[in-house]
Amino acid sequence: ISTARPRVTENVFAVARGNFQIETGLSFSRLFEDVDAKRGPELLVRFGVLPRTELRVGYDHAWVSSEGSGENVGSFQVGGKIQLTEPGAEWGLALIPAAAWADVESATNDISPDQFLSLTLAWDRVMSAGWGIGGVIKPVWLERQDESGSTVLVSLAASRQLDERTGAFAEWAGEFPDEGESAHVLHGGMTYLMVVNAQLDIHAGLGLTDAAPDWTFGFGLAYRAPK
Repeated sequence: ISTARPRVTENVFAVARGNFQIETGLSFSRLFEDVDAKRGPELLVRFGVLPRTELRVGYDHAWVSSEGSGENVGSFQVGGKIQLTEPGAEWGLALIPAAAWADVESATNDISPDQFLSLTLAWDRVMSAGWGIGGVIKPVWLERQDESGSTVLVSLAASRQLDERTGAFAEWAGEFPDEGESAHVLHGGMTYLMVVNAQLDIHAGLGLTDAAPDWTFGFGLAYRAPK
């Protein structure tokens, strides 16, 4: 199954026309000292509407806690993916436009922007012996209360198919805001195809700079409905 999760570096493949796919998961993070976050359902629903073009709708919820107090952040997302290259091409390209808005139940909304627009360029290249490389360049335009800003997310990943059912990946991701310190993360994980249309994943990450989460751990499931 070609999934958006669990990597930061999304692959270039859109869901085939007429196919329906649902992806979900849970993750746990230490954002910084004494501040933890739990995220779920990390829900993404994808539907193929045209050849190499899909629509997607998502919802995520975060519980952020510190020293006995906490806040809830609900985030909705709509978007799509346009696969620019033919399946089987040595090099792959895709564009992923998205818009999202958040419902923040707290006195501040530092954890999540009220809304954002993004346009992701994803690329990958198939190598020999089951290896592949890929990356994304993702500019994001943010709105927080009466403030606006922008950031750019960049990633580079290596992946390998270990056998017919199991895959693994390792990646670097960096976020470069227009103001403040950049955030850099090392991230890796594995996927396991249980049956033809269902895949499990597990992943973990480590922050390399003060602006990045100290650590992240998560797991999830993807299911592709048969036509």
